Amino acid sequence: MPLPDWSAHLNGGGHVLIVGGSGSAAYTNSLGQYFTTDGTAAWHQSNGCTYDWYAWTSHPILKYVPINYELGNQFASSHSTHLLASSTQLTTTTLLGINCEPNYIAAVREYPSGGTVTCLLLLVGDVADITSADQTIFVTPFIRGYLEWIQYR
Repeated sequence: MPLPDWSAHLNGGGHVLIVGGSGSAAYTNSLGQYFTTDGTAAWHQSNGCTYDWYAWTSHPILKYVPINYELGNQFASSHSTHLLASSTQLTTTTLLGINCEPNYIAAVREYPSGGTVTCLLLLVGDVADITSADQTIFVTPFIRGYLEWIQYR
């Protein structure tokens, strides 16, 4: 399933947070409206190495997130595509996180209108897929940092 076209919303100053993804080519192609991807369209995990998360920069969204983190349920490390470093060639795009593969798995793009699109490609949006420690140490801090950042920008 492809993502909606949020262009009008973003250009009007709105915010979008994408968590998880889809293994379909339509999803990967539609994510390309906002970030540059490597074109992968298949679920896979970063379970062959440690850590599932490394903070790539010191962005305010990451204020409460650990610098590195290994998810307790490896299923939550699933992601369907990767972001490319060339995403930063898109105006005001910041890569936020990388996994141990190493591939970029989180980014934020800011629009001149004040709108933002942020993505975290890990499969952490369903409490059935994460541990309580994942929720407390990683997911809630990410959401808290994100919400504070968009509130005060």
